[in-house]
Amino acid sequence: MRVLQNVLLVIGAPALGVATCGLGLASVLAATAFRTRPGQDPSLDWGATGAFLCCGLGGGAFGAVAGLVLAVRWMTHHRSGPWGAATWVGVVLGVAVVAAVRLSGVLGGHVTGAVLRWGPGLACLLAAGGTLGGLLGGAIDARRGHREARRRRRRHTA
Repeated sequence: MRVLQNVLLVIGAPALGVATCGLGLASVLAATAFRTRPGQDPSLDWGATGAFLCCGLGGGAFGAVAGLVLAVRWMTHHRSGPWGAATWVGVVLGVAVVAAVRLSGVLGGHVTGAVLRWGPGLACLLAAGGTLGGLLGGAIDARRGHREARRRRRRHTA
């Protein structure tokens, strides 16, 4: 089980880094600095396309490297047990939400919608969604563990 958890961490952390850094930076720049101005011919906007791709790829590469380094550092410096039920439910729900968004076509006209229609982009966002869901589920598991530890302490002191 520990090997599976490590494999999921090594796959998910860089995917989350790519999704947050690459898509985030590219989307913000597309919506602000590199958008087509009113009255401008969109076919003449090649410089913005190049800058958009450079920002997306550069941010994605940085996010992937940062996620991989942090995942390996986490595995080598922390000894943790098996993930709790809330973590696994979070992973499944995160993947399910990304799959539902992909199948619904809600983001069809946006940058993220174009990435969801591309196979590797979909795989990356599925892994990122699972990782984010697992992080949220792990936070719930940790919160539940702290609450139970406090209850045990109260019983022993009384």
